[in-house]
Amino acid sequence: MRRRSMLFSVLFALIGGAATFFALVGNGDGGSKATEQALVPTRSMEIGQALQPSEFVVEKFAKGALPVDALRNTQDVQGKYANAPLVKSQPVRRSYLTDTPPGSVLAAVIPEGRVAISVAVSDVISTGGFIAPGDRVDVLGVVTKEARDDAQIVLNDILVLAVSGTITGAATRPAGDAPADTAASRSNPKGLDTTITLAVTLQEAQRLVQVDEVGKLRLALRHRGDVTSAQAAR
Repeated sequence: MRRRSMLFSVLFALIGGAATFFALVGNGDGGSKATEQALVPTRSMEIGQALQPSEFVVEKFAKGALPVDALRNTQDVQGKYANAPLVKSQPVRRSYLTDTPPGSVLAAVIPEGRVAISVAVSDVISTGGFIAPGDRVDVLGVVTKEARDDAQIVLNDILVLAVSGTITGAATRPAGDAPADTAASRSNPKGLDTTITLAVTLQEAQRLVQVDEVGKLRLALRHRGDVTSAQAAR
């Protein structure tokens, strides 16, 4: 009986040792699982934000767990902008980035400290339709319709950012060329749907809107390079 008890003791010891061995082997396999690297942001970022390599780190993920376009190097974000929200510690995908800042082309050409505001004018009001993006104008206004009312200088020396759909920096027709004979111009010979977008301060924008609501606006094209004040010319 005693010999049988000893035999069972040895058997249980062997079973326990085998279980321990396989557990250790199993843990060893888990620790050596293949991994791959991916770039992650150190904080969450919004759409349109300019990205800096210093705000990203490379972390390890289980192999096969990453999207195929996951970025691997911090330099991959140099000069890029977020095209989608970036979540802290989540892999950054190439499709989340763009080379150009999101937003309109017009927003990119507005001078610092200015806002863009558009006014609807006719070709006659806009000096025969020859005002082009990049020109500078004086804005005159008549508040009432009385013939004795004088035109007031609302704003002077204002940069024209856009005329209708043409933005400053884009190709425009040479000075002196006749306006294009388009279907839009034939159906609307006075060009009443023309909009001219000006670069103004916020205070100037408020004044422009006030006059536009109660009166009429006229644009006076300034000579290129003219730095004299329209106020002094009166």
